Amino acid sequence: MNLTELAEQLDGRAAVTLRPHLFRATDAEARWVCRLYGYRITEERRAGPNTELLAVVDQDPAARARGAWMRRPDLTPGVHSPVPWTCVAGAGTPSAWTPPGWPQGHTPLRPAPDRMPGPSADRIRAQNDPALLLLLAALFAVMALLIAAARPAGALLLGLFAVGSLAAHPPAKRHRERRLRRAEAAAEPSASGNHLD
Repeated sequence: MNLTELAEQLDGRAAVTLRPHLFRATDAEARWVCRLYGYRITEERRAGPNTELLAVVDQDPAARARGAWMRRPDLTPGVHSPVPWTCVAGAGTPSAWTPPGWPQGHTPLRPAPDRMPGPSADRIRAQNDPALLLLLAALFAVMALLIAAARPAGALLLGLFAVGSLAAHPPAKRHRERRLRRAEAAAEPSASGNHLD
């Protein structure tokens, strides 16, 4: 994964179009790096299995300060920093991503996988509405009724598809609601105790 090339694109320009797959980065990693550098994702487009993200400079003063600090960090232990970071230099330590301009072995702390930035709540609402499963179930049921007399086996199969679509709706709805709660509850990480030895 080459997050350095991705970070180099986030140089303070007003807007940047990113293609995370070209940097061997996941969408979550791209969102995380954007957040670190004071950008926010305003648009997400799918191109087959790949994603294209439009990132714009976040006008929030905390985001701007975070972006400026990432470009010129003060990595003195004990000095306040808007980004949690650590030093992993030394024998036997795993290699970590070192952002551009940072000393080797210093790295921002990566959030746990379940805390990585995800799509916005608006984006989640716009994607894959579970209500479509109800519409699909109704469509299968109507088709089953229409062909029941002529093709009973086909009607039975369509009826099973209708039941399956109905059964899939509640878990799909719960999953979407969990994603929405997580997106809405996403908070700024704590700025205290930023350096970890």
